[in-house]
Amino acid sequence: MNPNDPIRQALLDAAEEDFRQALAHAPDAPGFSVRYQAWEEKFLRDPIGFSKRTLRPVWKTILRWAACFLFVVSLSFGAGIFAGPQVWATVSGWFDSSPAPTATGLEVSIQLDGPHGCVYTSEKFACVAENGSTLRYWYQNNGTSTCTLQLYRIGFFGGEAVGDSITIEPGDDAVGIYENPGNDTFYLRVTCVDGYGAYINGTLRADQYN
Repeated sequence: MNPNDPIRQALLDAAEEDFRQALAHAPDAPGFSVRYQAWEEKFLRDPIGFSKRTLRPVWKTILRWAACFLFVVSLSFGAGIFAGPQVWATVSGWFDSSPAPTATGLEVSIQLDGPHGCVYTSEKFACVAENGSTLRYWYQNNGTSTCTLQLYRIGFFGGEAVGDSITIEPGDDAVGIYENPGNDTFYLRVTCVDGYGAYINGTLRADQYN
């Protein structure tokens, strides 16, 4: 159609007049809600950043906050571990499901028998530096099998053997000494040398002194 066609122009003028009359009687547009105005203010303040935050999935936001929290906790306890052995012992306990440490002064009478009694691991016990500079531990072997006695210290990744393994013949007893236990946490393990089918029978003790 020719844009200068008089018929086309007449139709456009008539349509414009109809819309003018309809708009003259139309009610005023409603105002924006408070919620929309708050959204608009945030959007206009930082359109790009606001759009990114809006489009980011919820799980990504939660994951980001969790990562920040773990990072802060890691830094705090990392500094604490280097600051003192008490914090080290506390943190290492989080990764170990065995019972909590007991006070130094372990005395256990062991009466195990049967084919599954060839290894005994004591409960954990925590030393305190002020209680003494030497940890002494010993075992009285009342069984019929030769046994070994080993001291373990709790580290960040679990127990690690410290000191020499002590061999104890049936009817004998032996003592082990560990210097400067500080505030570390320990446990003892008795193992029958004869292996499967042997059993443990005796008394296990530990104490701390100057």
